[in-house]
Amino acid sequence: MSELPEVIDSTEEIEAFLERIVLARNPLLISLANELYSSSVISVESDAIHIDQLMPNNGNLLLRPGRPAKIRVTHEGVPHIFRSVPIEFSTDSDGYPYHQISTPEQISALRKRESYRIPIKLSESPKIRVWLANEQSCEAWIENISDSGASIRLKGKHEEVALESVIECEMKLVEVEKLLCQAVVRHQHYQPRFNESRLGLEFWELPKTQAKILHRAIMKLQRHSIRTDLTL
Repeated sequence: MSELPEVIDSTEEIEAFLERIVLARNPLLISLANELYSSSVISVESDAIHIDQLMPNNGNLLLRPGRPAKIRVTHEGVPHIFRSVPIEFSTDSDGYPYHQISTPEQISALRKRESYRIPIKLSESPKIRVWLANEQSCEAWIENISDSGASIRLKGKHEEVALESVIECEMKLVEVEKLLCQAVVRHQHYQPRFNESRLGLEFWELPKTQAKILHRAIMKLQRHSIRTDLTL
């Protein structure tokens, strides 16, 4: 999937963007030790940013002073990425913990072009396994998939799946190796008529080995779709 980065690099624009993040309460996704942790911006100071403690809690020990962290936030539907250096982990006057991190030197907005999604017949849709909130595991079915994400269906209502939350996925597609990955929930819709929840997922920073597995599967599915009737 192609990306068109737009860089915000002036001090005034960066501060204005971060203030909008505070007002919109957009969650932060922080990548540490190949895992994802969530937080939010509490306040923007003249020379630093205050963010809430990380969830899950073990991420607070990984966000160490002096070690740059990669942070992602989606604002008005556009993913933004920046790097900040942790300064201090402390508590405020009310006893609530927070991190103080450096103001980024630049913020990149990634306006992504949609990659082609391969539809899958319901009769051929492979079962996959996803882990939702509170480590709840359940089966799901793929409606369509691409190198960047997928649309999946789950039986029942799953209100606990919050937008921008990160879930774990395990899938086996068209006789390639098992794919293990993380995905960000971009859309959620419950259909009472069918008692199904539909989730729109964006795969999150796939390791190269997993990205290759997914790409091979996509190519096989694309060839199959060309040769067969996709009528459901």
